[in-house]
Amino acid sequence: MVTFKGVPFPKEAICNAVFFYMRYPGSTAISEEVTGGAWVDVDHGTAEPLVVKFAPLMAAQAQSREEPTAESCA
Repeated sequence: MVTFKGVPFPKEAICNAVFFYMRYPGSTAISEEVTGGAWVDVDHGTAEPLVVKFAPLMAAQAQSREEPTAESCA
């Protein structure tokens, strides 16, 4: 489980920043729009390090939950 202890932003804001940063690579404006507004005021300089820190952790957690899609015929 990914822990968000010690991070001064809501978990939902970080998860959305990671999602949009990965979905639309190179577009920090989308990350700002999603994490800013209703939740917190964040610029790309703040959002990017959070994405760099949490994206690999979230990806590893998701990959550990994967199940095989088909059995081998061999």
